[in-house]
Parts: sequence; structure tokens; C-alpha cells
Amino acid sequence: MDNPIPDRLSLRPVRTWYTLNRWRKIAKWQLRNEPLCRLCQNRGLVRPATIADHIEPHRGDINKFWFGKLQSLCFDCHNTVKQGIEQRGFDTAVDADGWAIDPKHPVHTGAFVPDAKGDTHVEDRDSARRPNPASGRGADLSPGPDRRGPQIF
Repeated sequence: MDNPIPDRLSLRPVRTWYTLNRWRKIAKWQLRNEPLCRLCQNRGLVRPATIADHIEPHRGDINKFWFGKLQSLCFDCHNTVKQGIEQRGFDTAVDADGWAIDPKHPVHTGAFVPDAKGDTHVEDRDSARRPNPASGRGADLSPGPDRRGPQIF
């Protein structure tokens, strides 16, 4: 038994924690301190933030809820981008060249995913720019017909 005598607040449903005056003051302070959406800024956009978000999900842990680090997000980023990051473990945003921005993205970590033919996707940015003499295949860095960026053949 981790906590034989839970405090009064930990017995309340988690959703009600967001209605408490203490949380409202913390959220208001966060939004005043960081008024723009952090994820939009990472993408080169400027949008006002409306939600104080826990960077690391608290998952009902009262200590993480009160003392966890926060970030300011707009409604759209909080309800789409952030949830996708939590489910996948990385952000899918790309830079102007079409490469993943997030260092946790599989293209940067060396992870790879087999495609329908059983071939593997490019493991990192540098290997896409180097021809592979062993396979006789290389990288075509011109935009393909769908303009998604580098096409590996």
C-alpha cells in the first residue's frame, strides 16, 4: 500500500482538479508568463496560447499535477499535436526541407519502419544524401511530383 491515508484532494476525480482556484491561479500565471503557443513557435508560427499544459502528463498523480512543469499551448495544438506526441512518443512536424524537427523522431534515432515492399525507410538525414553504391540506388533530392521533398529510389 503506497499511501494508506490519501489526502482529501486525491479522492476527487482528476477532472475536478482543474476547477480549483489554486489551479486557475497557476494556469493564469503560466499564460501570462508565456503568452504564445510553444508548439506553434517551434513551427515558426505566432499564435496566442489559451491552455496551460503539463509537459509530462500527470496521469492522476497529484504531485505531478501541482508541481510538474507547464507549457502554454493554443487549443488546436493541445488537442491534436500534443495528444499525437503523447501517443507516438515524437512530433511529426517537419522543416522547410521536409525533415523531422523532433530529435525523438525515428528518422533521427536510427529507427526504421519497413514499407509495403519490405524495404526500410531512410535511417537518418545524411544517409538520404549519400548514394548507396552497394545497392546501386541513391537519393534524388529534387522535389517529386507530390512535392514532399527528397524521394529515395
